[in-house]
Amino acid sequence: MPKSLSRQEKEESPTAQLAIADAEPVRLYLKEIGQVKLLNVNEEFWLSTCVTAANWLFALQTLGIDGLSPAPNGRELLLEIWEEIATTW
Repeated sequence: MPKSLSRQEKEESPTAQLAIADAEPVRLYLKEIGQVKLLNVNEEFWLSTCVTAANWLFALQTLGIDGLSPAPNGRELLLEIWEEIATTW
């Protein structure tokens, strides 16, 4: 019957030492991210709105610049934006 290793012998084995060494960076990482403040609902909404607005501004910059279609007038632009907002939000 194989001899069972004591706890101390298991901790001193190369495999156990490797596991402990691998776990150390993970433990440190988890400790560090636990100190980072998470966004609340209002901050998350504000951030997503900023990202959406930036995407819209980029899209607006590219409208009509391709040379194939005329730039939309203000009314067309507002209607297009309204349609996009109504379908995506």
